[in-house]
Amino acid sequence: MGVYYENKNAYRVNGSYPDYRTKDVNPYRTLVDGEKKRFIHLLESGKNTQNYTPQNKEGDPEYYRIVFYTDEPIAYTFTIADDGINVFFSPWDTRIVDIEIRTLLQP
Repeated sequence: MGVYYENKNAYRVNGSYPDYRTKDVNPYRTLVDGEKKRFIHLLESGKNTQNYTPQNKEGDPEYYRIVFYTDEPIAYTFTIADDGINVFFSPWDTRIVDIEIRTLLQP
């Protein structure tokens, strides 16, 4: 599982998300063993929060691209954001996760 920091100004490129090819962009952190399990647990145990609005007191949220590598030729990816108050992502509904996840997002 790779973690990529996304510059807020590069969040969307030409109306679509940037693609990640190994030769183009390398993760600044790769989660291994217990880190992967803890990360997934924190995502799964988050609280779905309808109509959540980022708390932009410190400016725009920090965005991270998470890439799940499997044995398949295509990886799964999603974005997780940290607005300084909450860490959240939107698999379907916006889900706020425990801030402990920040330790797994740092290089």
